[in-house]
Amino acid sequence: MGSIPIGTVGLEALRQSDGGSDASGGEGSIPSRTDRLYAITRADLSAGLRAAQVGHALIAWVLKHGEPCENLVVLQVPGRFALEELEKRLSGRVEAFHEPDLGGQLTAIAAGPECWREVSAIGLMR
Repeated sequence: MGSIPIGTVGLEALRQSDGGSDASGGEGSIPSRTDRLYAITRADLSAGLRAAQVGHALIAWVLKHGEPCENLVVLQVPGRFALEELEKRLSGRVEAFHEPDLGGQLTAIAAGPECWREVSAIGLMR
């Protein structure tokens, strides 16, 4: 498998950079919802741990579902219970990562573009 270009995007950053243009896919426009892969992690983890967990979930998603979308949206929920509840609500291509070093706790989820409705109200990872 060749290299896979993944651009890290935030919905608000995209809207600010292009004045909220349509999702036509032209340069400077917001990518279509079908062009996004979502990674969701927990805000109660340290920044470095959040980044690693997102990576683990994305690798699991790619290994199971193949080449990802070109655009990546990284989101966060407050903690473990919020992430567990989100996992229960998601349908479609979803891969959850449980960190062995944290007793097997759920730490991140990667979700395909079809999950956009379920994740649309979640804030960007900070």
